Amino acid sequence: MSKRNSRIPLVIIGPSGAGKSTILRQLVLENIIVVEPTWTTRPPRPNEAAESLEHVFVSNEVFQQKQQNGDFLGTIQMFGLPYWYGLPALRQQTDSITTVLLRAPLVKQFAHYYPKHVIYQIYDDKHVVAERLKQRETTGEQSGSRYGDYDKEVQLGNTIAARSFKNTNLTKTITEIQQAIQEDF
Repeated sequence: MSKRNSRIPLVIIGPSGAGKSTILRQLVLENIIVVEPTWTTRPPRPNEAAESLEHVFVSNEVFQQKQQNGDFLGTIQMFGLPYWYGLPALRQQTDSITTVLLRAPLVKQFAHYYPKHVIYQIYDDKHVVAERLKQRETTGEQSGSRYGDYDKEVQLGNTIAARSFKNTNLTKTITEIQQAIQEDF
């Protein structure tokens, strides 16, 4: 991997429940990527606040103040839910690949600031995602809106992603992504 290509950010997209966060954590553990987190007013799931690499969880007041300060390149609300997501400028300056986890609707804003980037979509069968989201509901998170946008989000991802990975086997998917990173960066 050349230093020049490590400066091109990797964008990971995909619907809720596809396994994006789990895959990101493993790639970070293996020192393949560094993650630049987005900011959100969504409450963290159990254990997510302490373990989240991809999001910084803040109150509405903190989010609004950061937005007023111009700390975000863009913001968005999704799924008809009241939570905001903010896209910060990328700061990572390492030889690792700077990676950001985005929802597909934020990619257009991101591309305005970072026209050179590589997008990977992670998805899984809709019924598998539905089961994962159902398990999350037991921890208090509502999945109906997230699941309702599954088809639309995967379809949009198919039009903008350089590569798509079906996450039917976590180990296999991580290996496929590692190989793709070697080829693309």
